[in-house]
Amino acid sequence: MCLGAAAVTGRADAMAAPPASKAREPDTVAREAQRRFRLGDYDLAAELFVGTHELSGRPALILNAASAHEKAGNVDRAVALFERYIAPAASLLHENRTRHGPRRVQASGQQ
Repeated sequence: MCLGAAAVTGRADAMAAPPASKAREPDTVAREAQRRFRLGDYDLAAELFVGTHELSGRPALILNAASAHEKAGNVDRAVALFERYIAPAASLLHENRTRHGPRRVQASGQQ
């Protein structure tokens, strides 16, 4: 006979875990990530933000994960995620410059 997680561990939060079908919903996971961040559980928050990004594709969640890693002191992971967050914009900027060439912004009155 298998006992529930709460009975084995004695943890109240195990009883409060959402059903498996709900746990995979991005908004549910994102809310839990935000809650963990507010509580200072930055490592778990980062993991949940990345997982939510994988489910939803929302880029802002990568930024949130990077911030959580930074707060946790995981600098290398934070930098990697910050770079991952800005990579699409950097790629578009490079493509635009390649296609249209560099442009100069001139002050008004100058020619």
